[in-house]
Amino acid sequence: MPYHPDRRLPIEGAFNLRDLGGYALQGGAETRWGQALRADGLGRLTHGDIDLLLARGLRRVIDLRAPAEARQHPGKLSGISGIEVINLPLYNDLAPMREITDPEPLPGFYRNIIAARGEMVAEVFQAIAETGEGAVMFHCTAGKDRTGLIAALWLALAGAEREVILADYALTGELIPGLITLFNADLAARGIDPELIRPMLGCEPHYMEEALEFITTTYGDIPAYLREIGLSSDVLTTLRGRLVSA
Repeated sequence: MPYHPDRRLPIEGAFNLRDLGGYALQGGAETRWGQALRADGLGRLTHGDIDLLLARGLRRVIDLRAPAEARQHPGKLSGISGIEVINLPLYNDLAPMREITDPEPLPGFYRNIIAARGEMVAEVFQAIAETGEGAVMFHCTAGKDRTGLIAALWLALAGAEREVILADYALTGELIPGLITLFNADLAARGIDPELIRPMLGCEPHYMEEALEFITTTYGDIPAYLREIGLSSDVLTTLRGRLVSA
């Protein structure tokens, strides 16, 4: 599925900063532009990038990274007037690289977040729902796994078909080769073999499909899962309203 030319914002300092607007939904509606942004790390944003995000109405940023990640690579939006930055770590501490033994570790990583970090998933969506007028952005380091899971759940709640959700997830693969090059160079400079993280860098559609199937099998469907982790019906309605065009 080719991506909409307006989906990736013309940002110099991020590889994977994009709008969730314009996706087809069941019943003929589509997701709203300018409401939900997903992104990779924000530590390389330029002054021009920040001005563009302010002009696009960005009001709240939810940093899904662990506290140590956020301290090591701080974003450039903290302290910017008009933008609130919140750190809600979807995972407290990523597994050490030496523990990555599964050739496809990501489906298990996603299942672990879904099953063991439901309280934090709920906090993230609560923060999204409580965002006032303007856009909300959620991001992690690559904008792929933690960010991808939140995007997938929100799109599913809004009524996106599975193929749309998986296409949005897989789009990261087209956008982050340059970011992977930076990751590899950083690892090599620290004397770490980049091959150690290679299993964590893919975004094959079946990775996210397995996660969504896990939710269906375990909880019934995405709304049921979101209610199970503590989100009220009113919050779910607000989340749909933020993302679904009238």
